[in-house]
Amino acid sequence: MLLAAVPAGATPVVLNGLQNQVVDGENFTFNFAGVLPSDGLGGVFTLHAQGDFDGAANEALTWDIDGIVNGGPVGGFVNATNGVGGPFDFVNLFQALGNIEFQRTYILSAAELNAILADSFVSIFVDLNSTVGLFDRPNFVEVSLAYNSEPVPEPATMGLLGLGLAGIGAIRRRRQAA
Repeated sequence: MLLAAVPAGATPVVLNGLQNQVVDGENFTFNFAGVLPSDGLGGVFTLHAQGDFDGAANEALTWDIDGIVNGGPVGGFVNATNGVGGPFDFVNLFQALGNIEFQRTYILSAAELNAILADSFVSIFVDLNSTVGLFDRPNFVEVSLAYNSEPVPEPATMGLLGLGLAGIGAIRRRRQAA
């Protein structure tokens, strides 16, 4: 996993968002401001959603991160038959009472992630092509973007504090010697 080995000084960053579906064919936007820059090693984007299978249409979803990387349609069932597959960790589960669960993990290259984080703002758009569920399971879209941030440099004030303490110690030694 990407976050398992964190380089010294690097900080794991996970941007998460979850929204429930309230209308058929709903679009979702997840905005994250003030995000930290990457350590340059890439990241992982996970998309998890659940929609209501209506029996006739192809259940699918599409997504886009800042217009830089996108995908879709992800998965889908047509009349309870597995639809479009794809690379990476693809899971598409036809559940009881007509619910369909989508989950997919994408590996983002260092170049893609750096382009996404360049303005310290991330916008993820997801179009869930699904009807609102009539059963007990809520329909939702959940996104997660995980990466390591670059090491944070030591603030200049810490260096100055160390220099000041060393100076005080030197003055005390001189006084004791005198």
